[in-house]
Amino acid sequence: MSKYNLLDIVDMQNSFLSEKGVLSIENGEFLINKVSDFINQLNKINHNIDIALIKQDTHFLEEYKNSSEAALFPIHCEYNTTDWELAIPIIKANTATYFMFKNKFDMWDNDLNKNKKFYEKLFNILNEKSEIIYESIEDLLHLYNNRNTTVYLFGVASDFCVKDAICGYLIRGYEVRVITDFTLGINSDIFKTSNLYFSEYLANNKLKLIKSQDLINLLYK
Repeated sequence: MSKYNLLDIVDMQNSFLSEKGVLSIENGEFLINKVSDFINQLNKINHNIDIALIKQDTHFLEEYKNSSEAALFPIHCEYNTTDWELAIPIIKANTATYFMFKNKFDMWDNDLNKNKKFYEKLFNILNEKSEIIYESIEDLLHLYNNRNTTVYLFGVASDFCVKDAICGYLIRGYEVRVITDFTLGINSDIFKTSNLYFSEYLANNKLKLIKSQDLINLLYK
């Protein structure tokens, strides 16, 4: 059976990482530089990342004002603005790279019919031209199942979208490796303050916390 490595990159956008971002996180600019160096390096070498899923938080003024997030944060990552754009390069070499635009913390909670009211491609899996390749994350994972795929994951924010993404993969039986030095939180960093949330999965090694250098060492062919 073939083995695959899926790299899930969560919301590495100007809104969170740029000093001018609406929800700018401390050390965000430093993280941009670190991750950009990593991706630029990947694009120059043969590596073992088979699939990259780049996710972008995506909001629209007319839907955001009635959303649960509106009680927590001002509107951010407004579609097609500088605030919404990625703050890092795209992985292009030796990898099938896909994109997902989502308007919720939880990428698994995807009522596709409801979301298409605002943008017809929310929660679809897209290519770089924004063409729909898979209808949903579940369709993509049907090809890369939990028996043959390891998920590597990093991004922001660890206390919201990152946490929900990890939970979804673990519930579906995937082994997950979180690159902690490429991950930041808004209110707190769950991987620095407490691991109790994932204690069961850490104990049985379904979830491991690794550093970017560990990832680089693993991914060289």
